[in-house]
Amino acid sequence: MLDKIKVGGIDYQIVLKDLDTRGDDKNGQQLGWCVMGDNLIEINEKIHKTRQDQTLIHELTHAMFFEAGLEDEEDLVNRLGLILYQVLKDNDFSWLRR
Repeated sequence: MLDKIKVGGIDYQIVLKDLDTRGDDKNGQQLGWCVMGDNLIEINEKIHKTRQDQTLIHELTHAMFFEAGLEDEEDLVNRLGLILYQVLKDNDFSWLRR
């Protein structure tokens, strides 16, 4: 997993961490957390690697909304994050680096 990512010119640190103590009403555990004021994305170290990757994209979407000055709506972040994860995972973007 990445240890940092740049969003809107801001470096966000990415940390794998035990987030089970935070709790989540839907599934009993917190998958990830984006702390915009600290430029920090935390991902639960206890979840499967594929879920960690998907959660990173979800939290990255929160950071993108924040840096773009957009209202952070969880439903929209959920929908966009899932599709963005699939597009990034299933396609080769090496052409962007040329």
